[in-house]
Amino acid sequence: MHQALYHAGSLILLVAPAKRQSEELYKKVKALYIGAGEPMTTESSTKFEMELTNGSRIVTIPDKEGTVRGYSDVALAIIDEAAWVSNDTYQTLRPMLAVSQGYLILLSTPHGKRGFFYHEWTSGGEGWHRTKITAYESSLISKDWLEGERLKIPANVFNQEYLCMFEDADTQAFATADIERSQIRESVEEWTWLPRMTPR
Repeated sequence: MHQALYHAGSLILLVAPAKRQSEELYKKVKALYIGAGEPMTTESSTKFEMELTNGSRIVTIPDKEGTVRGYSDVALAIIDEAAWVSNDTYQTLRPMLAVSQGYLILLSTPHGKRGFFYHEWTSGGEGWHRTKITAYESSLISKDWLEGERLKIPANVFNQEYLCMFEDADTQAFATADIERSQIRESVEEWTWLPRMTPR
């Protein structure tokens, strides 16, 4: 909302894995606008988009590569639940920030050791400001609740949801650490399969 109000003509994209989630993020942004006393009139305002009289627009987008395409000169893109958004959508979104040198914010709990969110958090290089806030640092969640949760749910789920730790998925055949330690050869011996001959 700050970007839209103080930087005229800004295009802000709110991206989430599903339409419902992008709308929920938009409601929070709109609540800030209303809470500030609606400091600027709107040209239009719907469930999915707001345009201010200074030319700034806030647009919600679900995670579908085709729906993300078509925008350019994006001043700010916020990807909520980023660990659940596809790599295709992320790769489509990044070039839209090139001309404007716009900002990109990724918000998420972890979702396994895979995907662009995991990569950017662990080895994405320079240019990121990383902030990690666990449930124990939140004034909204009691310590008693957390201790109860720790006893009720699997440790890897608790670590992911409440401690912001990247955990291997239960469905993985091999641990990520084992895969990363493995040696990969570019050339391998080719095996030829021959059908078994059974004498009569």
